[in-house]
Amino acid sequence: MKSAAGFLKTKQGPALDEAYDVFTTRVYPDIPRPSMKGIALVLEELKTRVPAAARMKPEQLVYTAPFDALEKEGFFAKLK
Repeated sequence: MKSAAGFLKTKQGPALDEAYDVFTTRVYPDIPRPSMKGIALVLEELKTRVPAAARMKPEQLVYTAPFDALEKEGFFAKLK
């Protein structure tokens, strides 16, 4: 929290604590895998300029095996 306060040029206190809680529980996922919904939205927008994007699925563009393996071995659970 001290580092965050210094970086943000603010004081430690309830507001910084609340911001930290919001970002760690609501903004950043527990497992940092790519968002398939987000990629689908990008493909949807892109297809207006690049017709080939209409034939793509997010799963074709993202390789999640490393995330899957780390999750299976409990790596992410140990970080909590």
